[in-house]
Amino acid sequence: MVAQQEPLVATPELGSSRHPGKQWTVRVRRGPAGVVASWGLARRDAEALAERLNELFSERPGLASTCTVCGLPIAQASTGRPRLYCSVACSQGAYRARLRQRG
Repeated sequence: MVAQQEPLVATPELGSSRHPGKQWTVRVRRGPAGVVASWGLARRDAEALAERLNELFSERPGLASTCTVCGLPIAQASTGRPRLYCSVACSQGAYRARLRQRG
């Protein structure tokens, strides 16, 4: 079984208070590990940068999305239909749940 990597996520965070109004940073994380991508930004600039980075991370093929059943990351192929489930077990569980809903 191949270990799946967690997706990259960019988040704006409040940084130092040395520069009033420009104290926000953008942290890029994969799981618990992270690096600061930029600092000394105004809040709206940090939020815009984090939003754009997250768009770029989700557009790149091979980066993970999440399973619709369990929420674990899924590595997507660069071609073909996007996967919805991380495993056959989640796929089967979703199928059975749909059958139960139909009655």
